[in-house]
Amino acid sequence: MIHAQIAAGPAIFAAFQAPNSHPDPMIEPNPVSIKANGPMFR
Repeated sequence: MIHAQIAAGPAIFAAFQAPNSHPDPMIEPNPVSIKANGPMFR
């Protein structure tokens, strides 16, 4: 049974790496928000 848990461990890590690619594009809009704040501050 312990072996099953070890196999699930790496599988979970791989699943986390896949979604990592999605947050990348989400980070782009973040800087856009900061730019919007720039003109607002002025």
